[in-house]
Amino acid sequence: MKKLHIILFSIFLTTAVQAQVDRTIMPKPGPAPRDKSEEPQSFNLNNGLKVMVVENHKLPRVSIQLTIDNPPILEGDKAGVSSLTGSLLGQGSKNIPKDDFNEEVDFLGARLSFGSQSAFASSLSKYFPE
Repeated sequence: MKKLHIILFSIFLTTAVQAQVDRTIMPKPGPAPRDKSEEPQSFNLNNGLKVMVVENHKLPRVSIQLTIDNPPILEGDKAGVSSLTGSLLGQGSKNIPKDDFNEEVDFLGARLSFGSQSAFASSLSKYFPE
């Protein structure tokens, strides 16, 4: 039994010594990852909104992002109004109270977020029209 312990200990010690890495040498970087997404399809709506679509059918999810590219403006005495308005979006309306709206979004497994210059939504593709 004692010989078995000595043999196992020597195997462990040999493996542990070989597995050590010299931490003073920086590892060489691997190849840079490649973006495998396709070129976006682009078109303009009648109101001038530019739409870019990138399709990837690997997952049954849909994500949209709206970015408003407004030039920087000086709001003057009304500084912060655009941020306040953006934070109020998605907080209910005359037709649906905030709690019912949030419950519906949660039930669909969707995510919504709004800001002063952007909006984002994602959901499963089968629930996206809702």
